Amino acid sequence: MNTSITPAVQQFDTLSPSILLSIAEASAVSGRSRASIYRHFRAGELSQIKIGNSTRVRVGELRKLIGVA
Repeated sequence: MNTSITPAVQQFDTLSPSILLSIAEASAVSGRSRASIYRHFRAGELSQIKIGNSTRVRVGELRKLIGVA
């Protein structure tokens, strides 16, 4: 797993709700594991956005999930 902090993670509070984050970024921001993010997808608590082979999460949905929206 990439442990470097990306600009998206550093600037999470100021990002537009429509910005897409990678699973690794969503995990870092939420403090949840990669597996937990996928459990939230299966439970319908997050929508996964597929771009090619990459899975992304909208910032707005992640904020609602972690209770900062």
